[in-house]
Amino acid sequence: MRVAFSADFVNWVVSFTQYSLILLLCLGSLAGIPWLADLILVPGVKISNVGAGLIEAFAYIAASFIIALCL
Repeated sequence: MRVAFSADFVNWVVSFTQYSLILLLCLGSLAGIPWLADLILVPGVKISNVGAGLIEAFAYIAASFIIALCL
């Protein structure tokens, strides 16, 4: 949300479209991060126990920083 609303307000059409697209991108990335963490960090193992859950949590945090820097 911080990333989506950090841009300056231009007008309703432009700003609402921009906010909506960024929010959809960020929400979509929330769905893709666990899959990517499974693929990169622990290939062949499904993240299901507490230790692997911590890996997934740090993957969410790292991805949020990367998305914030890219946008």
